[in-house]
Amino acid sequence: MTNLFDMLNKDLFKSLTSLNGLNRKISLLLLFFLPTGCGVEVSSIQKEGDENQNINTKEVIHEKMKVMGHRNWILLVDSAFPEQNADGMETIVVEGGMLENLEWLLPMIKDAPHINPVIYKDLELDYLDEDMVAGIEGYKSDLNEILGDQIAVPLLHEEIFEMLDKEASLFSILMIKTDEVMPYTSLFMQLDCGYWNPDQEAELRKKMSEK
Repeated sequence: MTNLFDMLNKDLFKSLTSLNGLNRKISLLLLFFLPTGCGVEVSSIQKEGDENQNINTKEVIHEKMKVMGHRNWILLVDSAFPEQNADGMETIVVEGGMLENLEWLLPMIKDAPHINPVIYKDLELDYLDEDMVAGIEGYKSDLNEILGDQIAVPLLHEEIFEMLDKEASLFSILMIKTDEVMPYTSLFMQLDCGYWNPDQEAELRKKMSEK
């Protein structure tokens, strides 16, 4: 069924085409603001745009991951984590909290054949409780479930900062910033070689020293 507003707009446009000069410009401007009756809500358009933006962001991160390797870092951080001015650090802002983004980021890293993550977390997180941060116990439980058999090594927050400060001068660091609002929830992933593990490296060095 033809929409009434569409019919009116079409007839009005035909009439306006016969006008010239300033009157035509003003009339066309008024026509632009008439309702179209198309039935598309702005909220649905915005939602679709946000989803497309998230997909594009993941694609960008996936492409960047292809050029990263041994001794590079990927940080997944909460919203208060400070922006770094080190030359080797790049920041990408994503929508959603820590857990929501970890659910797609960790498999993306593990599926890459050339890298394997060594994960660090803030030691302070282990000492937070519900009296300090509401919902933190549920967060820690969900975090452990997502990590599965992946170990997250606890280190003091300042110690991790010192590590990053040294590494950024030599190796690139990708910081993915979420909108998480719980403290000490950031995760720090140092990339290792995906097809050569520490045991193999130790065996190689031992063999080399024997000759």
